[in-house]
Amino acid sequence: MKTLYLCGAGNSEGVRLALRVNQREPRWDRIVLLDDDPEKHGSDLLGVPIVGPFDALADADPDRDEAVNLVARTTAGRRRARARIESFGVRLTGLVSPGCDVLGADLASDVLVYPQALIGPEARLGPGSVVFMGAVIGHEAHLERGCVVAANAVLNARVRLGEGVYVGSNATILPETTIGAEATVGAGSSVIADVPPAATVIGVPAQILLVGSTGARPRPTCDVDTVVRALTDAWCAVLEIETLPPDVPVFEWGATSLGALQVAGRVRTELGIDLSVVDLFRFATVQELARHVADASPAPPRASGPAGASPATAPVPPSAPAGSIPAEADLVTEVIRVFQDVLDRADLGPDSHFFDGGGTPAAAQEACQALQEVTGEPLCFMQVARHPTPKELARHLRASIGQPPSCPAQGVMNRLIHRHEWHSN
Repeated sequence: MKTLYLCGAGNSEGVRLALRVNQREPRWDRIVLLDDDPEKHGSDLLGVPIVGPFDALADADPDRDEAVNLVARTTAGRRRARARIESFGVRLTGLVSPGCDVLGADLASDVLVYPQALIGPEARLGPGSVVFMGAVIGHEAHLERGCVVAANAVLNARVRLGEGVYVGSNATILPETTIGAEATVGAGSSVIADVPPAATVIGVPAQILLVGSTGARPRPTCDVDTVVRALTDAWCAVLEIETLPPDVPVFEWGATSLGALQVAGRVRTELGIDLSVVDLFRFATVQELARHVADASPAPPRASGPAGASPATAPVPPSAPAGSIPAEADLVTEVIRVFQDVLDRADLGPDSHFFDGGGTPAAAQEACQALQEVTGEPLCFMQVARHPTPKELARHLRASIGQPPSCPAQGVMNRLIHRHEWHSN
């Protein structure tokens, strides 16, 4: 009996794809699901039973049985799942939706191509790549190992994706554009220029939101005063004000995340310096950000109060009835659990940095939603950016309970990074 092991029980679309492929051309006598969440064991998806964790692959026959990696929430999580599957010696296989025209395309043996996807001639899909429903891969486009292209995204002709790139739903990448390894393109974004490795870009046109640990911020060539003047001029133009004190948090003057994107674009044009929106929120005053850009001083301490408030002026929450505010240690434990679940990393601890652990804006938004369900406190991506470790975020959460929502980016970021647009595994 030949068995197909579907690894990851969070993706019913993948289960349906496997069933359709087997109906068109029977390849397996039995199809089962594996998932490391014990609460799922004994249930089923579309009639396919969830029989145990990934470790059940130890019972597979490596000469006959095959496995499909359905994990696709993040490319880092997909890569870790692939490594676990391969450690059992079971051959990974692919699933291509029946009726999908792949004539003239070069597909690795373990790619996943979902219904209504369009694959152009001479396109190349590297090992472990995924193309979700309705996505378009233009002719001569090239996807390296482990890329994920979410639903309805469009890669035009001769686009190049480096290893482990994630392209969000409805994003568009113009022809002959190169996206560096481990980069993330946000849902609905329009990419018109090359993207550096490990960067996250969002918007129309797409702009750099942050650069991960493998990326590098270009060395500035301007002194602090020059950067202060450029930032002040940019914020005054965006906010339509005449002056902006360099030592006052810009968000007290009505700044938003959309305005931060506009300021980053203006500074890039004037000084050739790339600013991430995360830094524009983390360094809340023009003076602090200018020093950071010019490497003239260490990063200022993170405030435990609302985004945009300095440590000295952060409001202190009013007294609450005894027992109504969870202990900080309990919150730390809960944040660690959520980070581990979202990033699929069991090794995270109280001082682990969310983004150094493979986090993306989409994953941060998912973590916020999970924590909001537990604590009842509204959170957004920027608060994870400002408080990226479980210990820091728990302290911020505890100080914020009972306070008005404090994230100035909530509305815009929820539209730019919608959880549904980043296809879950």
